[in-house]
Amino acid sequence: MIRRVHHTLFHRGDSLARPVPMRRAGALLLLFVLVLPALLFVPVARGTDVAAGDITLNTTWNRGGSPYYIRGNVRVAFNVTLSIEPGVDVLFAGNYSLGSGSGRIFANGTPAEPVTFAPAADNGKSWQWGLLETNGMHDCRVIGGERVNAGPMYRCAIERTWAGVLIYGGYGERFENLTIRQSETFALEVAGAFNCTFSNITIDRAKVGVALVHVGHPDTGADPMGNTFSHLTVSNFTQGVRVNGGWPYPPPKTNLLTKSVFRDGGVTFPTSFSGHVYANNIANTTGDFGFPAADGIGDYDDGARGNYWSNYTGTDANYDGIGDSVYGPDRHPLMVLVPDAGARPYDLPIVPSAAPILGPLIVGLLVTLIVVPTILVLLLGRRRANRGRGVR
Repeated sequence: MIRRVHHTLFHRGDSLARPVPMRRAGALLLLFVLVLPALLFVPVARGTDVAAGDITLNTTWNRGGSPYYIRGNVRVAFNVTLSIEPGVDVLFAGNYSLGSGSGRIFANGTPAEPVTFAPAADNGKSWQWGLLETNGMHDCRVIGGERVNAGPMYRCAIERTWAGVLIYGGYGERFENLTIRQSETFALEVAGAFNCTFSNITIDRAKVGVALVHVGHPDTGADPMGNTFSHLTVSNFTQGVRVNGGWPYPPPKTNLLTKSVFRDGGVTFPTSFSGHVYANNIANTTGDFGFPAADGIGDYDDGARGNYWSNYTGTDANYDGIGDSVYGPDRHPLMVLVPDAGARPYDLPIVPSAAPILGPLIVGLLVTLIVVPTILVLLLGRRRANRGRGVR
């Protein structure tokens, strides 16, 4: 009799206890469902603040500290180097500048992990922050700044700036695979550069596409001389190539512009080029020369061939591909387009910063901590229920 009662009590207790694990599991699942949307949208606090002032020690900005928030005008002190590594975002919290001063700044990204300079709160407009100075940069994206003063640079995209890229000084340096879009004034401004190469550059939507700035007597060394501009594509411009002469001294005719395209713009050459211009395609412009041909400083052909101008209406009686009459200062205008001219556009991929990655990681961790124990509880409850049935 006692044994039978004991068995009944056990049976009843087990029956009453069985729903408890289920209730716990249900509560945990309900909690997870309620918390999950909030976790997906909770911002993760991270990054490094950079206060106004001088950087006085050799410094490296890496992805672990990114993004770096510029909170004031920052300069690099004499004989000090700031290195910016791949995947770093430099965000300007106001109209502040990052300048190399008498020090050095190198921004070196990779195609998969570019370095990005941008406003902390982008409103879609240009000139939201100040000047960026670097001594060399590659695989970088610059958005919404005043302008970039740069040393050698390649595989970079500069967008929505006031004055694009300024090259002042340098000898034998290369500037390649660049995209410069939406510059309110100059897109590419060159002064005091010697024997430098500018190639595969796309310029779109600028008041002046390319500007060569001659500042005085050529012997001062401040004139751009011996530079080669090739495989450029300049579109949607007011002025294609402008030369600011060092009055009263004429600039030296030592630069070269070739294998480039100027299209869908205003006046291609408002002033004469300080050098040689040939084998280019100029199409769909409102005008090509803003100066009298006799007063031209540059040469617009190599002695045998000049450039293709869609505005040229001359004839080619002997079918040699050269117009029978001159076109302004071009003595040998071409009748057909120059092959292999213009830039091959290079756009950096838009790579998300590391910040959003933490959200999914946290969610995954919580899923593991909540769902897995819930499943274990359910299994344990079912196992106890099966034991209870076995005892009966």
